[in-house]
Amino acid sequence: AFSEVFDQFRSIIRNQPFLKGTALTDNNFRDTIQDGSLGTSILKHSSPMLPLMFANLSDEADVVESIISAKDYYNNFKSSLIVASDEYNRNNDITNENVRDIFDDIVASVNSGRRKTDPYAYSYMFATYNKYTNVSFDTSGVASEFIDIDVDSNELYIYTADGLRLIDIDYRIENDTSTLTTTLVPLTFTVDDIVETRYYQEMEPSFCAPTPMKFGLDRPKRPEIIKDETYLSDKYFIIGHDGSKFLAYSTEDQINSGILDGRDLIVLELEKRIYNGIRPEFKDESKFIINLSDVTPSYYKELSATKEFVENVEFKFFSKWCNDNNINYTANDTFDINNELTYNIPSFETDNGISVGGHWKSIYQYYYGTVTPNKSPWEMLEFKIKPSWWDSEYGNDYSSNNTQMWSDIEQGIVRQGVRENLAFDAYKSSTNRLRKDGLMQILPVDTNGDLRTVSDIGLVDSSSFNYYQIKREWSFGEFGPVEQAWRNSSDYSFVKQALYYIVKPLQYITEAWDTELSFNLPVGNVHKPSEMGVHSFVENSTEFNYVAGVSQWLYSYLQVKNLSGERLLRDKFYETDIQLSHKAGGFIDSTNINISTETFNPRSDSTVTNIPSEDISVLLHESKDLTTETYSGVLVERVDADKTFYNFNEGQIYDINEVVYNTDDKNYYKLVSELKGYPDWQAFTLYASGRVVKYANRLYVCLEDHRSNDQEFPNNSSKWKLRGFVTNDWALLTGKPSAKTTYFKVYGYDLYDSGFRTIPASDTSRDIEITVPTVDSKQVPVVDWEPNKQFYTGQYVRINDGNLFVCRRDHVSSETFDTPQWSRSDKLPFTNMATVNVKTDGSDKVSFVPYGTVFRTTKEVSDFLMAYGRYLESRGWKFDSFDKNRNKFKNWKLSIEEFIRWAYENKSAGSVIGLSPISEDIKFSSKHGVPSITRN
Repeated sequence: AFSEVFDQFRSIIRNQPFLKGTALTDNNFRDTIQDGSLGTSILKHSSPMLPLMFANLSDEADVVESIISAKDYYNNFKSSLIVASDEYNRNNDITNENVRDIFDDIVASVNSGRRKTDPYAYSYMFATYNKYTNVSFDTSGVASEFIDIDVDSNELYIYTADGLRLIDIDYRIENDTSTLTTTLVPLTFTVDDIVETRYYQEMEPSFCAPTPMKFGLDRPKRPEIIKDETYLSDKYFIIGHDGSKFLAYSTEDQINSGILDGRDLIVLELEKRIYNGIRPEFKDESKFIINLSDVTPSYYKELSATKEFVENVEFKFFSKWCNDNNINYTANDTFDINNELTYNIPSFETDNGISVGGHWKSIYQYYYGTVTPNKSPWEMLEFKIKPSWWDSEYGNDYSSNNTQMWSDIEQGIVRQGVRENLAFDAYKSSTNRLRKDGLMQILPVDTNGDLRTVSDIGLVDSSSFNYYQIKREWSFGEFGPVEQAWRNSSDYSFVKQALYYIVKPLQYITEAWDTELSFNLPVGNVHKPSEMGVHSFVENSTEFNYVAGVSQWLYSYLQVKNLSGERLLRDKFYETDIQLSHKAGGFIDSTNINISTETFNPRSDSTVTNIPSEDISVLLHESKDLTTETYSGVLVERVDADKTFYNFNEGQIYDINEVVYNTDDKNYYKLVSELKGYPDWQAFTLYASGRVVKYANRLYVCLEDHRSNDQEFPNNSSKWKLRGFVTNDWALLTGKPSAKTTYFKVYGYDLYDSGFRTIPASDTSRDIEITVPTVDSKQVPVVDWEPNKQFYTGQYVRINDGNLFVCRRDHVSSETFDTPQWSRSDKLPFTNMATVNVKTDGSDKVSFVPYGTVFRTTKEVSDFLMAYGRYLESRGWKFDSFDKNRNKFKNWKLSIEEFIRWAYENKSAGSVIGLSPISEDIKFSSKHGVPSITRN
């Protein structure tokens, strides 16, 4: 508009250095540098919209789907490799000496029958097969030939007796391009230790899908075997280049001896080859083109997306993973009352208003960004790999005694390296994203360097824990064992990419499209779509243009769908341009349309210019789907009531009628005495031997007469012990109790959401009664009314005009019909009806009910069905079809009738009913756009 252009020129003049005068009157603008970039009204974004518009408008190339496709292909490749190595390992020995050759043989068998036109042929994830040359080094480390590993299709692998060595960790390669000389600089071995060096040029396809680390979209981790002490028992894992954790086959003795299980050697060979093939700048932790911590909920940072939003997005992918692997993520079968590390800690609100809780790892991740701050504190400063200077600065004591290290982490100080921010007090900047103010008050480690429990840290009060809360089933976001396994899998690194794209689509698609370009773009420059590469064959050539980034995922995704990446990606991307358009509100006759535009000409009084008709195109545009609305029926299953009988635990405060198993005499007991009435322990109080008190939600028995103080508490005093099993409190049962009742578990058909969104009833909602006959229903006897006859309360009669009445009180009829003694009935009465009261009016809240949720009563299920129907109707689904056979509308009230009839007639566990008011006559109405329905 004229006003915007005018303001732009005025700001350009006003912002010139050394300007004298005012912008639109007398000034010395002609004597200034006349820098046209100083305008503030019309600005150019560093990320062009064209790539994002192309990605959003393409019907074939979907960014999120391409990321998930790459995830699936990578997992399939790795799984096939592990299965093949397991078969080979049964009859053959795999050792450090032969693993490189066996690895190549296994890859060849996995890729048998694949061609260079197949997906991911040009991923260059790692080199394999026998197309290599052996390079030697002299005692000075000078190579026998020039080794150019800056080319994506070239690779160098150096082997010693310990296996494949890691570049930039075990050695460096220095190239002098002027003399074409390559020099090896060993860091953890000597030149004499080398047993073989393989140099690959124009590597053969591995058909392994690229991970985000290959593109520099996330920093790789060092592949190695580590001992993880954060589980109930210590476990050994192989850490992948993508940060995944693969449970090692090797025993502790094998690991300590250095003679690993052959299958672990194959996995390590894969991970190390991939790590070595990642470009150096992609490993450099000094520069991020995207920073995944921007979409990682943290106590110390405000994100553009809320913790709830992030978890909702992640849950869709997690739910699909659980369904694919047939895993129930809610089961809490690791609970141990004596081990706080197994608790499902009740949700609590932090001082920044965010709700957290669940497994201790969930809380640690939110507060500290790692679950191993005692082993890898550098991760709290966003280092994936331990910096080489760390030990020289802080030593290897990571306990709370190392105040310098923890103080630096609190202040966000990086003392060395390219990210150093100590000089000029740069760490004090308000933009320092690493600061963790207040960390010293909630340190995660003690003086011995061991992890502290969240209650010991002071984040929660364990004395307020409820026994049934801490053993409840897991919800997503609480880091239950299954959720931890998913977050530790290779899936998660891909999911974080999809999440970043969803939260920050413009930045992501611009920076991630061609990551080599993004890493090397000079500061201050902006991306130009014409300079952004596309992973594809060069036009009219057999040469392939390798591009690291999202375009490679998109290209391979098109190949997976048997579509042309060249035609639908390369050609369309470079042909895409931006044109000024106007969205019309109806149909237009293109032959009779006139369009004018606002103009400004100082030599003319006209402010309007007509656009020539030949420059106008009228198009009917069909956009991609703007949103997805999912409809799912409901499966209801009768299940045995949850009757898990836990072993008796000393000190535990049980509820009346709770059943426990006594491991001493191997019998079941039911509590008959109240245990909650014992007094709380108090300091400075006289206690006699045998006295029972409550402390920290446990019962303790006094062992000797004494006066308590404020230094010695029941849980750390020799004067007290946990109260044991007292026979008088319990009633012996003849055997293990059986579940005499059943509940209702609900499921659906949405593999990605694995749950129902509902609109619960409001507190002021009115109730309606829903009643249906059952298989046991029979008509109540109806007699004709007669005078001078005994009638009883509830008895039905029919009078001469055919109307039905029910007796209100016992009485003997008079000569005429005594109306006050009777109530009129509008329906024919039946016995054994199924009845439920449900609330009809919804609130303004939306709740999520995960698949597998258990309801105890038919009313709870009926209220859920009504709430689910309310949500579906709010989204546009219509339930107004009429069933002529049953003379009823097909809505969720009808489904409730079907459910309560089924519940009445089917009492045994295992019975299932599917509920859906609509099947073929699906109706949907949208306020915006036109719906297109897809059936699954």
